[in-house]
Amino acid sequence: MNQKGKSYAEVARQVRRNERTVKKYADQEEFPQKYKQTSTSPVMDPVKHILDGWIREDLKLKKKFQRTAQRMYDQLVKEHNFVGGDRTVRR
Repeated sequence: MNQKGKSYAEVARQVRRNERTVKKYADQEEFPQKYKQTSTSPVMDPVKHILDGWIREDLKLKKKFQRTAQRMYDQLVKEHNFVGGDRTVRR
């Protein structure tokens, strides 16, 4: 039983986890912190601010006049000597 009067089995059914897993975490004093890993992108980091600006500009335009991902890629290659691929820009 936990402090709120529910059994581990009841809690396990509510959170859709195994009863042993619920008991394991209930018995812990401290929970391990999950750290989010931040990765750098050597290809996209230098041009990310440019793309963000273009997207903000395009949101003010009608759909028909907004840049496509392909057009953004072509413009990056032409104006900023972008070395990445078009799939990278789409992502």
